[in-house]
Amino acid sequence: MKIRQYSYFQLVSSVVSAAEMTIRLGVEPDEVEVKGTTRAGGRVRGVHTWRIEDSVEGAIDDQIERLIDRLEPGRAQLIAMTSDPDIWSRLSVVRYFHDPDGVHYAPGGTPIDEVRDWPRPLGWNLSVPTLQFLTSTATSLDVDEYDLSPTDEDAGCHD
Repeated sequence: MKIRQYSYFQLVSSVVSAAEMTIRLGVEPDEVEVKGTTRAGGRVRGVHTWRIEDSVEGAIDDQIERLIDRLEPGRAQLIAMTSDPDIWSRLSVVRYFHDPDGVHYAPGGTPIDEVRDWPRPLGWNLSVPTLQFLTSTATSLDVDEYDLSPTDEDAGCHD
């Protein structure tokens, strides 16, 4: 099975701009969104967002660790920011199963001594320090998983 996966950390506010979040946190974002701008499809953004992302191929837990390593220098500021009821934080994991552009993972039945030669398996783990970071910063965890397997209709199979 081929999988594409990435993780990101996001600060969201309907009041505090992403530029102000950057100043207060002292960490540069990978992406920002401005409240009131128009998204694809014509929808207007209802909030400001500040975001860092890790899409390096590999295990989700490794991606999350790298995100937290980037945030750790601003942890005290992040704790202060998320104590403000106008700012909230979220750690998101997004995975697409059967993605044609994804990475191959060891197929079922692969001998255990050969599994180590494949990218990390489907499961992932959050370490105690990671959980402590998320808890101290009042960060929620959001996991979205999508199966892109072709349906019978997509494969041209019809009854």
